[in-house]
Amino acid sequence: MGSYLVKFTPLEPYFFGNERAFDFGEVKPQKSGKYFIRSEKMPAQTTIWGALRYILSEIIRPDFSYTEEEKEINEKAVGKSSFDITQKSEQDYGKIRRISPVFIADSSSYYVNTPFDHKNHIKDSYSPFLDYKKVGDKLLPRDYKAKNHLADSYVNLDNSKIYPNLFISNVKVVIKKLSDKDGFFKREYKILKNGFSFACFTELDTKPKSKYLVYLGQGKSAFSVSFEERENDLDTKFASFIKTSPRINEPKAYALSDIYITSNIYRQCLLAITKIKEFRNISTNLNEKNYYKRLRKNDFLVKLIQAGSVFLLNDAEEFKQRIEENTHCTQIGLNKIIMGG
Repeated sequence: MGSYLVKFTPLEPYFFGNERAFDFGEVKPQKSGKYFIRSEKMPAQTTIWGALRYILSEIIRPDFSYTEEEKEINEKAVGKSSFDITQKSEQDYGKIRRISPVFIADSSSYYVNTPFDHKNHIKDSYSPFLDYKKVGDKLLPRDYKAKNHLADSYVNLDNSKIYPNLFISNVKVVIKKLSDKDGFFKREYKILKNGFSFACFTELDTKPKSKYLVYLGQGKSAFSVSFEERENDLDTKFASFIKTSPRINEPKAYALSDIYITSNIYRQCLLAITKIKEFRNISTNLNEKNYYKRLRKNDFLVKLIQAGSVFLLNDAEEFKQRIEENTHCTQIGLNKIIMGG
């Protein structure tokens, strides 16, 4: 088994959808009624996971016209089914063992979501809240100002420098072909600045080629994909970054990835500084010949705690156990926390 650093470099503007954006393959008038929709900046863990399964499949047919023998070959290589967040245990994905949380990388450094306890008016480097007051059995930061909002930036793990502008917006007018009303809308694509890539570490039971080309997101934008055999040092770098920042007495947990919970974790928290995002599984029906009907959004909508969230804890062990009990999530890079304090 080998460990690889995988980099996904966008070759053109891209659009990663969400619950506020139009559904993939929607054939009815759009339910959201949005005139202006925006891409997510980062690909979801499931997007990267699906791309890896596609890349490492033994046989790829664009029309999905696989024989039963070909399906069995692919199942041995990348597993039988897509990731299902409703599962309670790890799924079998053939030669793909696991991946890390997705982050941003350049030629030498890693960049992750700035922890949400950052004093957002300080623009140069990560500066967490340090002065807390007790309110009942909870804590609140004295120096938090609502008008400054929570951090929406990225931090270099080598030097703690804040990067608020790694992305460029690219607005396009799109014609809605399947509707006789509201015939156009605006869609804001994203461009990742030159020199940066989306990245993750993966553990594989196979040796991949060094270069691939894949098409991701709504509109199928082109991405160059590279594999470099390398040990996973993301956790180590993040832990070192946390150790160099000012510390407080209370145990603290940082969400390095998005988090899916199935039990109440807030009883173990003195304070939770979080953002929430909606997530819905997309399942693939290999027997469906129609391209737009082949992919179907699951009816089960969940709320994920976003990467960058920070928790001050009164019971660190119980909190960690509840986060990591969903092992099928940690397998694809979700539910990754780093303990600090």
